[in-house]
Amino acid sequence: MPGPLAGMLSALAVIETEYLLTVPCDCPLLPQNLVSRLSIALGKTSAEISVASNGIRRQPVFLLFHRRLKQDLADYLNEGGRKIDTWLGQHPLAEADFSEQPDAFLNVNTPRDIDELESRLEGHAPLNPPPDWE
Repeated sequence: MPGPLAGMLSALAVIETEYLLTVPCDCPLLPQNLVSRLSIALGKTSAEISVASNGIRRQPVFLLFHRRLKQDLADYLNEGGRKIDTWLGQHPLAEADFSEQPDAFLNVNTPRDIDELESRLEGHAPLNPPPDWE
């Protein structure tokens, strides 16, 4: 299975923008400021890829990267590569710190995960809202 990287390559083949933003489909609590913070982190470096971090570890599917990496990604996949972390490790990275929003990267994959999330959200404001939410 080629995994998420194949989806990223497919998107790179059709986008008309300079950059591609990727997020996993199982994380429903995306930060409202995800794009701006990834973009700011990228702009502070000469890297072509910006990745989100929860303060403990990188979140390797939360990416903003330049479309010129299309051939590089295609080559990696054609050589049998499948791991996002390995592909990312071949490039300088900009890291956007979201440690104040740890719930933003919560994975919801099972009925139990859904029940847990619903019980956490019942009667509460958004979990760990970013400081710029009003």
